[in-house]
Amino acid sequence: MEKLIISSIGPIKKISIDLGKINVLIGPQSSGKSIIAKILSFCQWVEKRYFLDRSFKYSAIEELLNYHHLGPAFFSDESSFYYESNYLKIEYKGKALNRIITQKERSNEYKVTKNIYIPSERNFVSAIPNLSKYKENNDNVMSFVYDWYSAKRHYNKNNCLKVLDLGVSYYNDEEPDNDMLTISNNNLEFQLNEGSSGLQSLVPMLIMVDYLSLEIENKGRISSVSEQDNMLKMISTAMNELFSKKRIKELSKDVGTDDFNLSNTEVDQLLQFINRRTTYSCSKFIIEEPEQNLFPQTQSDLVYYLINRMKINSGHFLFLTTHSPYILYALNNCLLAGILKDKVPTEVRRELKCYKSAISPEDVNVWEMVGSTGGLKKINNSDLKTINDHYFNTIMSEILDEYYTLLSYLDEGQVNKSAAKS
Repeated sequence: MEKLIISSIGPIKKISIDLGKINVLIGPQSSGKSIIAKILSFCQWVEKRYFLDRSFKYSAIEELLNYHHLGPAFFSDESSFYYESNYLKIEYKGKALNRIITQKERSNEYKVTKNIYIPSERNFVSAIPNLSKYKENNDNVMSFVYDWYSAKRHYNKNNCLKVLDLGVSYYNDEEPDNDMLTISNNNLEFQLNEGSSGLQSLVPMLIMVDYLSLEIENKGRISSVSEQDNMLKMISTAMNELFSKKRIKELSKDVGTDDFNLSNTEVDQLLQFINRRTTYSCSKFIIEEPEQNLFPQTQSDLVYYLINRMKINSGHFLFLTTHSPYILYALNNCLLAGILKDKVPTEVRRELKCYKSAISPEDVNVWEMVGSTGGLKKINNSDLKTINDHYFNTIMSEILDEYYTLLSYLDEGQVNKSAAKS
C-alpha cells in the first residue's frame, strides 16, 4: 500500500491517490502530471535511503528540486506533500520543505527495491554517443544515463533484445560502445542514433524495463558499492531492532572473540533482515510519456509489453504519465481480458495480443488531471472496472463536431460524389 497527498505545489491544489500495481495518469500539458511523478519518485527514494542508511540527511532542495528540475517557484508556505507505505510516513511542509519521517510497526519488514525514473528526455541517450563522460550533472536524466549504461551491457550479439513486433533487434557492441539495431528481414545493421525518433525513444525504455524486471527476478543482488559498504552498520541496526537490550549486552561481551554465541533462530533472523536490505525484491518504474514518437499500434504493443513484464514479480510497480488515448485503449483491453479470464475460447485468445497481459482491475488505477480545479479524478468504471469516459473522448467528440459542422456546408453534389468514391 502506498498513498500520496500533494497540496499547493505548482498547478496542483490538492490531490490524494492510493497507488496500486499499475498506475496511469492522463492530462493536458502543464496540468501537474510530472510534478506528481517526480514527488512520488523522490518519496520512494527517501524511503529506500532511510532504511539503508538508518537515517536521512539529504537535502530536499538538492535531491528533489535540483535532481528533478522542480523550480522553487512551484512551492509556497502552504505547500506540502505526504507519502505513506506499509513501513513509514514521510511529510514535507512549506517553502523550506521541512521534513518529518515516522517509522511504522512493520518497518523491519521493509525490502529494498530498485527504483527507476525514465524521463521523457530518454532519447538523449540514443542521440548522443559517449554520454558516460558527462558526469557534471546529478539529475534524473544523468541518473537514467548511468542505469542505461549498466543495463545495456547485458545485451550482446548473442543476446539481442527484440523490439516489440517491429522486426528490429538491439544489441550493444561493447568494445567501441556502439548501440546497434538489426532489421530481421534483411539483416541490415545500423546504429541506434541513426534510427527513427520512435526507436530512439523506445529502445532505451525497453532495455531498462526488460533488464530490471527480469534480472531482479533472476538474481536480485545489489551491485552498488555504497550499499554493500553499509553491511556492518546494517548488522548493528538489525541486532538493535531484532534483539532485546539485555540480549545485545550479552552478545557485546563476545565482540572481538571467535565465539559469538548466536542461536540458530537469531542467525536466521539476522540473515532474513540483511537479505531484505541487500537483495532487490522488485523494481518500481516511473515512466514519463511512454508513447513518445510512437505509432498508435506500437503504443498498444508497448502497453501489453509493460504489463506483461510487471506480472513477472508480484512487487513490480508501474506509474505512467501520458497524453495518449491509445495507452488507455490498450490498457482497457488488458483489463477486460483480466475480467473475462477463461470465458474467451482458447482459439480466440491465441489471436489476441492483449491476453498474455491480462490483469485484474484491482491492480490498476487510472486518474485524469482536472485543470480547472487543480485536482484529479479516478476514471476506473465502478461497475465494469474498465476505464470510464475520459477527456480524450470529449476532445475527439469536439473535433468531430467541427468536422460535421463544416461538412454541412458542402454542396449536396459534392457530398454524394465524396460518398461514391469512398
